Parts: sequence; structure tokens; C-alpha cells
Amino acid sequence: MSKIFIATLLIACATTANAATCNINQNVVSNACTDCAQGKSRAAGDNSTSSGNTTCTDCTVANAATYSSTAAAGCAVATCDAKFFPAANAASCTGCRTDAATCTNATVDLTCEAGYTLDTSDDTCKASTTCAINQYVASTVCTNCATGTSRAAGDVFASSGNTTCTACTVANAATYSATAAAGCAVATCDAKFFPAANAASCTGCRTDAATCTSATVDLTCEAGYTLDTNDDTCKANSSPTTAPSPTTTTTTTTTTTEKPSTPAPAPATTTTAEPAAPSPEAAVDASSTLSTCALTLVASLFAMAVLC
Repeated sequence: MSKIFIATLLIACATTANAATCNINQNVVSNACTDCAQGKSRAAGDNSTSSGNTTCTDCTVANAATYSSTAAAGCAVATCDAKFFPAANAASCTGCRTDAATCTNATVDLTCEAGYTLDTSDDTCKASTTCAINQYVASTVCTNCATGTSRAAGDVFASSGNTTCTACTVANAATYSATAAAGCAVATCDAKFFPAANAASCTGCRTDAATCTSATVDLTCEAGYTLDTNDDTCKANSSPTTAPSPTTTTTTTTTTTEKPSTPAPAPATTTTAEPAAPSPEAAVDASSTLSTCALTLVASLFAMAVLC
């Protein structure tokens, strides 16, 4: 029995030794104190071993835009909505002066409402006699130009009558800044172009890039090129290795139509002419000639005998 008691006591002591009390803006998760997520808070005091899992609560400071990213800060305000600024203790948002559009505190205006101009000598928005750049006059009130339009400063709202803004015409610009004072400041450009550093123009990407963020950073590539993420450059695709074409053996069958053979020429025949037999008339002529000669000879001999 005493051994069981001692073991139980040791376990209780170990559990107590491992127990922790969570700090402000911490909750218990699986017996461990865990920082609350940004924009959430919880009071201190959770016991990591006996409280079970606990949760943090969303911050709900009026007009707060964001909260501190430091867990211990809990609902400390980091930034406020337009026309508000964080109070000194970061526990609330305080409104700017009426004529200010944005401010850093109750005495430092940053930008002004329409019809007012920032006097940089005392950081105060004051009623204008003339309209600022990218403002036009509408019913004696200086009014911000619409996005993608602009106008030079200087309209006298009390006497200029209604004026108009002019459409921006920056080459290859897709959209313009939504901030009225920016006028024709380029926000985005057409494909194959990117906004110049001063936002006054659009500059062309490299030839092989379809889109880019600068002259040295390609985003997507033209057909036949691939983005090399090592240097953000579009490079020509490697030509695929082409397997040799199988050798094709073509057998051509030639059909020959045998023409009838031409008989070989007959050997030349040599004919030996035989003496023609004398015709009967020739024989008669020859015989007559001989007879005549014989008679002549006889007559000649007879004449010689007479003379002798």
C-alpha cells in the first residue's frame, strides 16, 4: 500500500512540475501554451495541464485595419482605416481632421479631401483657391479626375467654370493608377511590356518573353521557348532527338513484254556467173563471118596465082 501511495505522489509531483500558466495572448493546445494568431487575444492564466484546450478571441477594435504581428501585443493596432490613425497606446483608432483624407496623427495631415490642399509648412489641409493636379472643377468644387484621366493643376474653382479631365494615352498601357493624384501613372501594361520605373511609360520585354516584370525578369515565354528559373530568362527549347527512320526496301517488279524476235537476215549469197550460151543468132553470125573470110582468102590466093 505504501508503494502505491508513493508512486501516486511522484506522478502528482511530476504533473505539477510540468504544469505551466499561459501568458497573456496564449491558449492551451494539447497541454502546451501556444501564442494566439495575429488579430486574436486571450487573457493570461490558462493552466497547460488542467485547463484543457482553450481558444483565442478575434480583436474588434473600431476602424482598425491590421493588428500587431507580435503575439504578446494581442489586439494592439498596427494600422487604421482611411481618415484614422492608431492611438499612442495602440488600443484604438483616432480620427484625422475633417479636411484630411489620411494622416499620421491629429496634427499631421498626409493627403487632403477634394477642395483642400496640403500646406507642407505645417502639414495641414487648407481650402484651395485653385485645383490640384489631376482635379477638375465641377459646380465650383475641385473634383478628382477618374482613373485613366488627368488634368494640369491650376483651375480656379470659383471662377473657371466646369472643366474636364483628359484621357491618358500612354502607349501600350493597360491600366492606370487608381490614386487620383497619380494621374496617368501606369499601373499595368499590355502583354510583352512592363511599367517603367517612373510609371510614365511602358517598356518592351525581351523578344522571347510573352510577359515580364522588367527587362531582366521574364515571366512567361513565346512558343518554342521555356523559362529558365535560374536566371528568369526565356531560352530556346532543345531540338528533340529524332530516331533514324527505318530503312525501307522497295522491290520494283518490272514486267517485260517480249516482242516477237526479228528473223536474222539471210546470209548473203554469192553467185558466180556462168558464161552465157551463145544464142542461135550469134552462132549464125559467127559462122557467116567465117565463111566470108574463107571466101576472101580463096579469092586472094587465086588472084596471086594468076598474076604469077
